[in-house]
Amino acid sequence: MKHKTEIDLRSSWKLPNSTIKITHRPWFQPWYILLLIMFTNHVTAQNANPKKSWALPNMDSLYDGTAYAPFRITTTDGKIITNESCLGKVTFISLWFEGCAGCREEFGEMNELYDSLKSDSKCQFLAITYDDLESLKNFITKYKIHYPVATNGDYKSFHQLTYGMGCPAIVVLDKEGRIAMIGMKTLAATKKGPSGDFSISKAISFVRNLE
Repeated sequence: MKHKTEIDLRSSWKLPNSTIKITHRPWFQPWYILLLIMFTNHVTAQNANPKKSWALPNMDSLYDGTAYAPFRITTTDGKIITNESCLGKVTFISLWFEGCAGCREEFGEMNELYDSLKSDSKCQFLAITYDDLESLKNFITKYKIHYPVATNGDYKSFHQLTYGMGCPAIVVLDKEGRIAMIGMKTLAATKKGPSGDFSISKAISFVRNLE
């Protein structure tokens, strides 16, 4: 049964014919009962194990095992790279752009990671941005980046490669071109990204385990 209440605003607002009808629903709606049960179970679990903190599920893992978004990028030396170029090797991808302060902070660590992986024939390293190719060359020189950098030249399609997670982001593809890891992570030694710490040693270990 619905309980209805009328509130007359004419006297307070001085507006003619301004009666508003507000319908109150009973508190025992099914969604309310379900929410109450979920909260009760959560509190019970917390009391049983107070050291275990509550957290949202890792949204990054939803994409694990799925084919990576299609892309076609051009390296600074004119080489074209697509999804097909990633087949047969484990591919480590750094997603960034020139205006990203967090991205610039990890260039040194990315250089170090690339140096650790470049001699491994079973994996490859890519850094993808959407910045203009000509300005990109000057930027690379300025920040002393010595790993391969490529651009797709378009923000909208670049945004699809990050799956809306922002930058800096890291993607690791297995040898079949499927996502093994994706997330807004940083290798910067002094920073902690939204997805947690991700050191150079962890990155190397993750790649090696996929080979």
